Amino acid sequence: MKKVYLIGNAKGNAAYAIQQFQQAQTELESSGYDVVNFTNTMAGWHEVDRKSLLKHRLNAMLKCNTVFVLPDWQNDDLALIELASSYLIEMDVIRANNAIIPHTLNVYHSKG
Repeated sequence: MKKVYLIGNAKGNAAYAIQQFQQAQTELESSGYDVVNFTNTMAGWHEVDRKSLLKHRLNAMLKCNTVFVLPDWQNDDLALIELASSYLIEMDVIRANNAIIPHTLNVYHSKG
């Protein structure tokens, strides 16, 4: 079973972000994926400093072999770091409908 980490926009409205991440998690789990959703694994994530949040998010991502990119990921600077890192360490990348990944990020991925 593939362990999938969710990458998306978690800036701004925390309730909206939780809803978007939870919806993606539910859909992926129904398809048989083991999902890591940082909004569920770090209590008070929306109240901590960005450095601590980034460390938590990257540690959670590194426990997975695949990332799932939500459509609005580009609105969160930490999501950009996560996505670039996933390419550098050659993780599999699954894009949600309408998730656009610029060619400049694709060049980091040696498989693609």
